[in-house]
Amino acid sequence: MKYVETRDFEKVDEVKRDVLALYRNAIRKYADNQETKVAAIFEEIPGQLQKHEKKFVLSALHSEARMRVSWLV
Repeated sequence: MKYVETRDFEKVDEVKRDVLALYRNAIRKYADNQETKVAAIFEEIPGQLQKHEKKFVLSALHSEARMRVSWLV
């Protein structure tokens, strides 16, 4: 939307950076004692999605990385 309004990629980049900052702040606020792990996962997402498979592999962060899904229930 910002590009349509302004035709300025710098303005678009500012909006993108603001959104990323909001996500990082939410991680700090809600990740409790897992902030480092959650932040590492968040930062890894773009690089992994650039790959051909287009899926996120947790073990790419660390060979012993695992996820417990009990918190989802």
